[in-house]
Amino acid sequence: MIDLEYLKNNIDSGEYLKLALEYYKRLINNNMDELNGELPENMTVESLTVSLRSISVLLEHSTIACPGIDICLDLTLEEYPLPFGYYRLIIDKENEFIDEFLVFN
Repeated sequence: MIDLEYLKNNIDSGEYLKLALEYYKRLINNNMDELNGELPENMTVESLTVSLRSISVLLEHSTIACPGIDICLDLTLEEYPLPFGYYRLIIDKENEFIDEFLVFN
């Protein structure tokens, strides 16, 4: 049986959030024009607010090396009540990059 309390007390969610934000900012800065072209008129990626949705431990997955960590960030706009999209960073147990996803709804 997995000791969920142990996981909760021993996973530094602040550090994972910080790491995901670093990767997100790098992706945004390296692809600014292309990403802004995917958003509706008068919106830019700079206007998106980023907040933590979840941090998940991957024990088993059909296409991703495990164990790993999946950090998901919600992307919101002030004028919309629901998330406008999300960013997911997947890293291995050594905090090395595996994959990332940026999705606009």
